Amino acid sequence: MNAQEPVVAALPALAPGPVLVGYSGGVDVTTLLLSFAHLSAYRRVGLRAEDIHHGLHHAADDWAAHYQAT
Repeated sequence: MNAQEPVVAALPALAPGPVLVGYSGGVDVTTLLLSFAHLSAYRRVGLRAEDIHHGLHHAADDWAAHYQAT
């Protein structure tokens, strides 16, 4: 079992509307974002991620640059 499976199982099958994930680069939010992306219903209604640069990690600047490049 991968980390996404229990999250995907807990999400409603039908997306309630567009979803915006505040993405800071942590494992928890990465798992959440990948779980949403796994479900076509969420991609269809609009799934977006927005960089949240809280500066709590020494590599936060690198993460922001990586998001913008991908």
